Amino acid sequence: MSKPEAGGPLVLTGKAGTKMIRTNPTDCIVAEGRDPAELSAALSTDDVRITAQSNDRDRFSFRFEYVKADGIVIGFCRYDGTCQIKREGLSNRFQIFLPRYGGTRFIANGLEIPTSSTQGAILDGKINQGADFAGPRGHLFLTIEEVFLRSRLSNLLSIPVSGSLDFRPQIDLVDGPGREVRRIAAALRAGLCDGGPLRSAPVARKNLTEALVSLILEALPHRFSPWLGRNTPALPRHVKRAIEFMRANIGEPLTLQKIAAESGVSGRGLQIGFQQFKMTTPMAYLRYLRLEAMHQDLKTGQPEMEVQETALKWGFTHFGRMAADYCARYGELPSETYKRALAE
Repeated sequence: MSKPEAGGPLVLTGKAGTKMIRTNPTDCIVAEGRDPAELSAALSTDDVRITAQSNDRDRFSFRFEYVKADGIVIGFCRYDGTCQIKREGLSNRFQIFLPRYGGTRFIANGLEIPTSSTQGAILDGKINQGADFAGPRGHLFLTIEEVFLRSRLSNLLSIPVSGSLDFRPQIDLVDGPGREVRRIAAALRAGLCDGGPLRSAPVARKNLTEALVSLILEALPHRFSPWLGRNTPALPRHVKRAIEFMRANIGEPLTLQKIAAESGVSGRGLQIGFQQFKMTTPMAYLRYLRLEAMHQDLKTGQPEMEVQETALKWGFTHFGRMAADYCARYGELPSETYKRALAE
C-alpha cells in the first residue's frame, strides 16, 4: 500500500496490480485491474461472495467506480474480455444495471435476463445470481437497500408494505421510464464523482436521490404498481372513522373490537374494509401509525425522552417486536435514530 501525499489520494495496490483509489471516505472509490481474483475481492461483501473467472486473461481488464449517497450506491463499470461471475450469499439489497454498451447475460432463479444498451435489469439480492460478461461492456449500476425502497413505498402509499416487492427484472431503456431512470442515475453519478457539484449540495443531492428512488418505484413494474397507478376511491365512512379514531388515541391500548365499535361496523367488516382500501389489517395499520409517530419523535433527539419512554408514549409495550418492526421499516434500530439525532 502506498502512502498518500498531503491532500492526495490513498492508493491500495493488490498483488496482481489492482488499484483501489480513495481520496477520503466519502469520495468516489475506483478499482481497476487485470486479474479476475482481484475483481472477486473488490466486488465481494460481508454477506455476498463473488467469484469471477475468465478464459480470456490476455484481454481481460476491469475498472469500476462508485460512491455512496443517501441510502444508495451508484457507479459505473467497464469490462474488457469475457468474464463469468458467480454469486454466493443473499442480501437485502436490489441491484439495477443500466448498460451503455456491450452485452451481459444474468441468470436469477433459473431465469435468463439478457441486458444490452436497450435493456437493463433489476435484481433482488435475496435470489442467487450469476452473470456472463462479453466485453467491451460498460454499465451504470445502482445498489439500493430493500428497506429504503420499502420505506419510500410505504410513504407513497400511506400504508405498511410487507411481502416481496417482485420487480419485473427487465427494464426497457429505449421507450418509457427506463430511459429516464438511466438519465437521472447518470446525472446523480456525474454530480457526485470527480468533484461534482452535488458533493457540496446535500439538500439537492438528497432531493435527486429521492426523485430517482420514487421514479424506480412508480415507473418500474412490481407487485404494488397497481396501487400506485390507480385512482384511489374515497375511503368508506367506517374506514375513515377507524383511522381518525386511531390517530386520536394512538398511544392508548386499542383492540380491534374497540376500533370497530367506534367505526360502527363489526370486526370482520372493518377487516374487509382495510384489506380492500389499505391492503392491510386495521391492527397492522395502527402499528404503522405508531411507528411513524415514534420515528418523528426520535428524529428530534430530545435528551429528556429516551427510546423506551418514546416507545411507551406511542403504545409499544413489547420492545423486542417494536425494535424489529422499526428496523424493517427504517433500516436502523430506534436507538440509532436517536443517537444520530442527538449528534446533529
